Amino acid sequence: MQNHRGLQALRYAFSNLRRNWALFHQAVQMCRRSLYNKSGFSPTERSIMIEEDGKGKCEHCQQEFGYMLLHSGFGDLTYAYCDSCGKTAILSLWNQRMPRLPDCPGQREMCSAMEAYLKPCDCGGRFKTGSSPRCPHCREPLSAKLATAYLERNAPGSKKGWRWQQNWSDLYCIVIGEHRIADNFI
Repeated sequence: MQNHRGLQALRYAFSNLRRNWALFHQAVQMCRRSLYNKSGFSPTERSIMIEEDGKGKCEHCQQEFGYMLLHSGFGDLTYAYCDSCGKTAILSLWNQRMPRLPDCPGQREMCSAMEAYLKPCDCGGRFKTGSSPRCPHCREPLSAKLATAYLERNAPGSKKGWRWQQNWSDLYCIVIGEHRIADNFI
């Protein structure tokens, strides 16, 4: 009889544990969905969200804008800029929908073969190889060479010898303000 009660108590405790675990798991999922819905960012976007790296200045209109630099090697990503508005498309190399194209290396600007696999930008433009980020005020393309002044001034690594690549196609990409989209595959 004693063993039977002990077994019943154990079953009861185990069923409560399972039910509580299921409730806990359900609460976690609800929080995740709630955070996603409130922030409007996908999991890839949330994983790369960092503080602004500094302020840049447009060489055309002289207006300031915030920016952040992303290291495509550390982030395991490839990227492209919209040919119309300059929005940055950040494409995770770990995304299930990422096309595995031969001769299309990651960790730098995407190759031109990848263009067909991306949705158009919400401005109506296309994410194309060779496009540049643009000023959020006048929409003119920003010069990678002229950006050297503010990028190196604001980068902590500059004191130790880090230098800007002076192009928009190698290891680093730039996001102007919040002007980005993640994993916008068709």
